[in-house]
Amino acid sequence: MTQAKIFLICMCALGVWLIVQRVPTATPPALRERVDPYLRGSVAPWAVPQVSVPTRWMSAWSSSGVSAVGRWLAVFTGGDRTVIRRLDALGQGDAVDQFRLEQLGWGVGSAAGLGVLLVGRGVSADDWFIAVVLILLAAMAGILARDQALSRAVQRRTERLRAELPTVVEMLAMAVGAGASLTAALERVHEVGHGVVASELARVLDDTRVGLPLVPALQRMASRNELNEVSRFVESVVVALERGTPLADVLAAQAGDAREAGRRALIEAGGRKEIGMMFPIVFLVLPLSVLFVLFPGFYGLSLGS
Repeated sequence: MTQAKIFLICMCALGVWLIVQRVPTATPPALRERVDPYLRGSVAPWAVPQVSVPTRWMSAWSSSGVSAVGRWLAVFTGGDRTVIRRLDALGQGDAVDQFRLEQLGWGVGSAAGLGVLLVGRGVSADDWFIAVVLILLAAMAGILARDQALSRAVQRRTERLRAELPTVVEMLAMAVGAGASLTAALERVHEVGHGVVASELARVLDDTRVGLPLVPALQRMASRNELNEVSRFVESVVVALERGTPLADVLAAQAGDAREAGRRALIEAGGRKEIGMMFPIVFLVLPLSVLFVLFPGFYGLSLGS
């Protein structure tokens, strides 16, 4: 028996053992079965859909498998805390399991693509170990690529938030200056506006509707975005509410500060782009120019000698 067959048999045995370990041993009773005795039969049989035992077993097994995959990927990628923070910034804080499944899909897709490529190129039996290592590296690269895609999505959203914040703050200043309260101004701007800041204001209003005071709701908005402009805006509003400072003047000043911060960020981005444009000039165009200038002289010296 070759080493490849021994390795495949061991991997199959390990897979079977993991599946058996994750199979639910007992089927929990359905919610209707637990609640119905306390309701004295008031729940109609057609009110709650009947779920068969195999369906409940498959649901429990799939949930257990998703949890196991999420725990493994969390250990591999550094934990769920940063993922939850980034998903919360995107408004998807409760979609951690979905994100882990997407990571698994990216990893499996990368591994499958590389496996098909290796099979198409005709990998020999002696190179099976290198092929397995390359496939595992491709799977890890796919998992990390999904994490990087999430980080880029958060970065793009932060840039949009920085660009939209001055306009929204000016609209809030005009609404408050017209006599509306801060909550009414937030609702008005949310109704007429659209974009990232408008969605954040909607989340603030949703928090206030479920009983959270306005100040903690604004502070939650600042904590989940981690943008200096948003933090300064929230701190200024909180200080104005606590000390009784005219809110319209504070919001107008914050709008000017946000525009100035956006202008500075634009200048910094332009400086970084300028440095990036110097790279091909210095390392590609300039050496070729020097080569074209010096080559005729060296060629003439070689002929003269």
